[in-house]
Amino acid sequence: QKTIQKTIQKTTPKARGAKPRHVPQRTCIACRQVAGKRSLLRVARTAEGVVIDPTGKQPGRGAYLHPYQTCWQAVLRGGRLGQALRTRLSADERKRLEDFMQTLPRTEAESNAADANAADVNVAEADRGRVDDQAPDSVRTVDGRRILDVYLD
Repeated sequence: QKTIQKTIQKTTPKARGAKPRHVPQRTCIACRQVAGKRSLLRVARTAEGVVIDPTGKQPGRGAYLHPYQTCWQAVLRGGRLGQALRTRLSADERKRLEDFMQTLPRTEAESNAADANAADVNVAEADRGRVDDQAPDSVRTVDGRRILDVYLD
């Protein structure tokens, strides 16, 4: 019985393929939820002061926040951002951060709704064109996304 198992192990191909890519995890200092580094915004303390770091690569001490007003309000209302960056926020820095916060969606649900509205607008723009219903390729899937081929007259 041992020989059979060894034979099976030798003939069974090992699962090969691309290794899953490591995604760095960071914690939002407002809500304490762990998320992928790219889904959070980094605020950094640099020699010029406290700045928003869109690349996530600026030197200096950093803190991560979700891109939603609710998290930013909680951090700016309390002293958590200054504590995380180990500095005191000046009035000018606080004003800049509050102005940036106003450009963000209020919550995750609002952000998702905005994405859905953008998709609806794209469909409405496609409806203005003529879709060739007879052609089998009028709707196709590419990388998991549905693509609608539109022919304008």
